[in-house]
Amino acid sequence: MSSISLVSVGALIGDQGALGNLLEDATQYHRPILAWSSVITTAVLAILIDGLLVLLRRLLTPWAAR
Repeated sequence: MSSISLVSVGALIGDQGALGNLLEDATQYHRPILAWSSVITTAVLAILIDGLLVLLRRLLTPWAAR
């Protein structure tokens, strides 16, 4: 989950695009609804990706303890 969040923060530092541009635009243009939308979208995406990675790990390593 932290990797997705760090990608968002990376846009504030290097302006390389990706998820952080929405948050940066929201702060630049004083649009709090856009900022909340960016934060919620990032959080939902991070939770979904984390769940998919856990599922993939379970499928690929059935012998590992759960």
